[in-house]
Amino acid sequence: MHFLVKIIMTVLALGSLNMASTCFAFFPKSGEVAEHVRREMKPLSSFQAILSFPDYPEITCNLWVQGETWRQEFVDASKESPRLARVALGTQTALARVFPDQGHAALPWLVIWQFPVSAWIDKGMDPAVMSYQFLVDRPCLVMGAQDGQLQATQLWIDNERYVPLRVLSHKGDGGCDLIWGEWERIGNFWLPHKIWYTIGGQPPLEIHVRWNGVNIPLNKDLFSPRVMDRQFQGKAMYSSSLLFPLLDACPFFVQTAH
Repeated sequence: MHFLVKIIMTVLALGSLNMASTCFAFFPKSGEVAEHVRREMKPLSSFQAILSFPDYPEITCNLWVQGETWRQEFVDASKESPRLARVALGTQTALARVFPDQGHAALPWLVIWQFPVSAWIDKGMDPAVMSYQFLVDRPCLVMGAQDGQLQATQLWIDNERYVPLRVLSHKGDGGCDLIWGEWERIGNFWLPHKIWYTIGGQPPLEIHVRWNGVNIPLNKDLFSPRVMDRQFQGKAMYSSSLLFPLLDACPFFVQTAH
């Protein structure tokens, strides 16, 4: 929450500066920006991370990513023995498996972070609209919005590191805000260690990220639908945590099985 207060104060302090500078700013071509982001993000080909939720300490999420394929497992430790609450397997564009079989699953926030610029254009971002703004102390190129246009789908890119810092998205009546922060250099990569997720004006959900491995070999069975079927088909999974309705609330970041 303190981080978001800093964001609001920074925006207020720099708002007039952003508006004045944008009037005379030179903006790169959208294709050039997309290529810069691609070159920065593509070498991160695999990783394992554990996500935790200070407001929901009983829940953790184990995430594995290999290329565009991901697997996530939510564990509920509210009872005497931890148990699986949700398991899903998918890619950036398709959901392959979800247990329990409810027909949809929330996309992992670190997978959304890896989306190419073209994915946001496909989701309605206007690449011809750009502005320069600050996210706390980081200078950003904002694609899709002028300063103050919070209703537009937009991508905030670090103007020096070329990594996504924020995305605001709108689909129907649902508005979602994702911020990746608390950056640290691990090997050759700038990686976020905290995420803030806000939907519909509700208090932000804070997520902590622990990176367990970057560009490491991962067992191919982790990403096999058949193996997952053998592991989880018919297995009872349940959690009463209020975290899950929150995850499902943003249609922009939820995949539906076909």
